[in-house]
Parts: sequence; C-alpha cells; structure tokens
Amino acid sequence: MKATINIVKTITFGAMLCAPLNLFAVPAFAGDYFGRSTPQQAHVQKSASQLTTTTTHNATIATPADWFAKYDEAQAKLRPSSADRVILSRPFNQELERVQSWIGTAKKVAKNYRSLSRITATLPVPQGTHGIKEYRDLMSEWYLDAASIYEDLTRPCHPARTMEELEGQLAEIKARAQSIGQSHANLASMDTNIRQKYNVTPADDALAQYVSEK
Repeated sequence: MKATINIVKTITFGAMLCAPLNLFAVPAFAGDYFGRSTPQQAHVQKSASQLTTTTTHNATIATPADWFAKYDEAQAKLRPSSADRVILSRPFNQELERVQSWIGTAKKVAKNYRSLSRITATLPVPQGTHGIKEYRDLMSEWYLDAASIYEDLTRPCHPARTMEELEGQLAEIKARAQSIGQSHANLASMDTNIRQKYNVTPADDALAQYVSEK
C-alpha cells in the first residue's frame, strides 16, 4: 500500500491545458486510496441554475462582441480560481487533509465545467456570423470532456490489484488529459482567430475592462 501511495503522490500530469481553462497538475486516482469525504469549499460560486437564468434573461446577443462578452463573463465566474489551481497542483505528501481538499476541489471544478458547457451551448449565435457557432459547440464539448476526467479521478471504484493495473489506469487518464490539452490549444487558436476577424477584445483584456467598469 505504501508503494502505491507513493506512486499516486508523485505522478502528476503537469499543465496539460492552456490557462485559463487548464486541468492543472492532477495527482491520479487519489480518491481510491484515501478517504472519499468531500470537504466544504471555501470559495462559493453561483449555482448553474442561477447563471443559466442570468444568461437566458440577458439582452439579445446581436454582435460577436456581445457573444464573447457573455462567454467571457461565464468563464470568469466558473473557471478555476487561483486557490483551486494551487490545491490541484500541489503534492499530496501523504497527507489526508490535502487529498480530501484535492477531491473536493476537483469535484467543484468538474461541476463548474459542466455548467460552462450548458451555458456556452445555449448562447445564441449572432446572425450573419461565421465560425462562432462551430466554436461554441466545440468549446461546449470540451468542457464536458474536461469535466469527465475530474469525475473519473474522484469517482469511487475498486483500487488497482497490481502495479501493472495501476500503471495502466494512470496511462489511460494521462492520454486523455494530453488529448484534451491539445484540443484546447487548437480551440484557443480558433478563439483568437474569430476575435481578430470580428475585432473583439481578447478575453483577458475584456475581463480587465469588465472589472474596471464595476
């Protein structure tokens, strides 16, 4: 058991995906070897229903700038916080408290990604635009894929019976994370191209402008 814990503690996947949506370093299968209780999270965010209601009742999205403003607003509310990033990337050091904190944070991130998927999929596409609908649909699917990795890492299941089986499980998750990371890099490029095409402020600049106006 100690050898298994050491492997789980030390194997991480690195920064697989690009900020601000990256999965960050993921200590694999933590929930299978330590307790499965989920601590309450210190950072409380709006529920998916609240955000969906807000998005639904927003003014009509008439231009690409309107669309990206709503999309960026949802991201700002639901993407992992700075504290989440620290919790998901730090080593376990065989400390139960850290493992439980990681499990709770991973579950929160998965839930938020599923919320982002729903919100993104329901954003109306401005008439006469090209590329936004495809980007919207692909990004919505990406959020679901990213959420599924976190869910698989925190879902209770039988521990690996052998080191070979454990290594196979880790390799499978790592391959999925790498694939999703590459997909996100391609989507980030697509995002940039569409924003440039319609002269829309880049996401980080748009967020900074949004915050400064509040």
